Amino acid sequence: MAILVGGLLYMLRRWQEINIKSTIARFARWVLSLRYCVEVVGLDRIEKIENQGTLFLPNHPALIDPLILMSILYAKFQPRSLSDEDQASKPVVRQVMKLINPIIIPQTARNGRRYKQKVLQALQEVTGSLKRGEEIVVYPSGKLYHTNREILGTNSGIEYILKHAPESRVILIRTTGLWGSSYSKAKTNDPSIVFSAKRVFIFLLANMIFWGPRRKVAVELIEDNTIKSLGHRTKINTYLERFYNKIPEENSSIPYYWWQKSSSHKKKPESRQLLGDTRNHRKTSAVTKT
Repeated sequence: MAILVGGLLYMLRRWQEINIKSTIARFARWVLSLRYCVEVVGLDRIEKIENQGTLFLPNHPALIDPLILMSILYAKFQPRSLSDEDQASKPVVRQVMKLINPIIIPQTARNGRRYKQKVLQALQEVTGSLKRGEEIVVYPSGKLYHTNREILGTNSGIEYILKHAPESRVILIRTTGLWGSSYSKAKTNDPSIVFSAKRVFIFLLANMIFWGPRRKVAVELIEDNTIKSLGHRTKINTYLERFYNKIPEENSSIPYYWWQKSSSHKKKPESRQLLGDTRNHRKTSAVTKT
């Protein structure tokens, strides 16, 4: 009897936690809708499967896309996220992270020689969670776009995960429309959620909450079985880059107030910029060779 009661109490507490988080996610999605007009494609074709791990692999064009993505996924899934220590420790982000119980991966420069070991431990926690039937979000690049394209370089994180948790489902996610926002590196090399969040109050007040200009964002989800058969990181990364970069991103500027006009232009990455991005990827990527 004690076991039965204990089990019922655990299930009730678990149901309450999920319900609260889902409510918060719905509220977050409503708040985001005041600035972003988000079109979601493919989510209705992906069913939740109990006791089978699900690996979500999104691109990462801006600081805001993880929040947009989580507000979408929590309607059906309750995924954890592999998150960079440096970003997860920031004030606003830290509060959000408490809700999703992230798997933290260290920031390279601060960990030195111990970096690879800590990265390996984080990847092992990811594969262990997938084997237990959990849902995990992993950003293959481990960093923001430096140009208007996703570049994975020689990252081996996804190769490791697929090798050690081959039974997992893989969902590819492509987010477009955010390149050029204040949360992207299109305008600054150091976008800040805290700094940009300060504009929110003025934005809502000036536009009477509901009448502000909205940035069009598309989030496309596709269940993919091909990637698991590719094997080597080079093939995996090339495959992912081809998927993420299928729709060329434009450096679009969306006004903050209803009386302003929007503008957009294509930004062609310079060869020097791409080279620097690749070098930076090798040094500071959250998911590197293991």
